[in-house]
Amino acid sequence: MADTGTPVRRSRVWAETPRTKMSEVLTDSQGRYVLKELPHERYRVSASKAPFVTMKYGQRYPNGPDTEVDLTSASSARRVDIALWLGGVIAGRLYDDLGEPAAFTQVVALRVRVRGGQRTFVPTGRAGTADDLGQYRLAGLPTGSYIVATVPARDGYRLAPSYFPGTQDGAAATRVSVTAGRERSGVDFELGFAPTANVRGVVLGDSGRPIAATLLLSNGFDTTTTGTTPDGRFEFTNVSPGSYDLSAILQADPGSRRMTFMPLRVDGDLDGVVLRLDRGTTLGGTVTTDEGVPPAFDAGAMALELSPVPDTPFS
Repeated sequence: MADTGTPVRRSRVWAETPRTKMSEVLTDSQGRYVLKELPHERYRVSASKAPFVTMKYGQRYPNGPDTEVDLTSASSARRVDIALWLGGVIAGRLYDDLGEPAAFTQVVALRVRVRGGQRTFVPTGRAGTADDLGQYRLAGLPTGSYIVATVPARDGYRLAPSYFPGTQDGAAATRVSVTAGRERSGVDFELGFAPTANVRGVVLGDSGRPIAATLLLSNGFDTTTTGTTPDGRFEFTNVSPGSYDLSAILQADPGSRRMTFMPLRVDGDLDGVVLRLDRGTTLGGTVTTDEGVPPAFDAGAMALELSPVPDTPFS
């Protein structure tokens, strides 16, 4: 049913465990559903229908805490009711450098998430497609702030995405705030036509020989990860124009790792990028409060971060 208490017919409902998503069913004209023949496990039950926000059982608001349904010792569970919230809408117009409509361009709303300690763009809701006038709508969005981006067609031109308010540099994108149940209109922007680039190079150890490592390419909002070949060579493909931090990480043993960093400016293909992983030095110290005494909280709850000072970007 909707958050107003009105039944929502033909909404998709499914149960899932951390390992398996069970078959979906559709609600009837009264918003009712039955999931049959479920194994005796613990489940999260979800419901979805455009233009509502996908919700789970137990959630009182979008992205709120949900409640598991425990069938480990029960044969059935009743009143597993889910309230669907009407999503927010972002609407606007896409156009090219001549002001002409960028017809039939795909558009998506992105949220910034932290995965593995790195920020990355994650699509939210359903992608939209601009009509013949370049107008688009992204519906069913939970309350929050979003990056609005185009999804270039796979037509062989390697065109980089464009972001509101009209840039192909993801770090320069402006977030758009939306409230569930309301429309944010006028999110118009011009599409750029710069192509994506490839970034290639090699990672060297302190002996000057190539070594295998993990590479991270980040613009501060979105992070791409790749590994080297056995001879230390790496390649990032389809990189949008902009400024990036390129890092190489070598996990020497479970207790330590070596890391190096280089700023990059990408305006076209880059070849011959060299990252050198040396043994570095050890930095130690003591953390105290402003009164000169150790903090009262558990030291395990505190994290220390060392940020390098950028040199001149490689370009």
